[in-house]
Amino acid sequence: MIKQTFAAQFEPIAQFGGFQVSGEPGSAVESFFTIALGFLTVIGGIMFLIYFVLGGLNWISSRGEKEMVAKAQRYMSNALIGLIVVILAWAFTGIIGAALGFSILDLANNLNALGP
Repeated sequence: MIKQTFAAQFEPIAQFGGFQVSGEPGSAVESFFTIALGFLTVIGGIMFLIYFVLGGLNWISSRGEKEMVAKAQRYMSNALIGLIVVILAWAFTGIIGAALGFSILDLANNLNALGP
């Protein structure tokens, strides 16, 4: 019963080997990039949190040793730089998508197109 219910939610792919989601040209590529960018952005945010917390814990446990404090500061500053890169990449992708006429960053709309 679960298998039938799950299978009923998806429509067959319109073209062989394609990522065809709907009949609109470009929508398959747009949906693919939207989902991939959303996933990578979440991974980037999680990595920022992990490295920032690790840097903070290293700083706390350094006991005043200058070398350990410097290492902890590098962890935290590198995490912040990584987060800034992720945010700038997201903004750049939005600008390019708007210039090309795609809604690449509209994850919710593209995920709704995949459903029934």
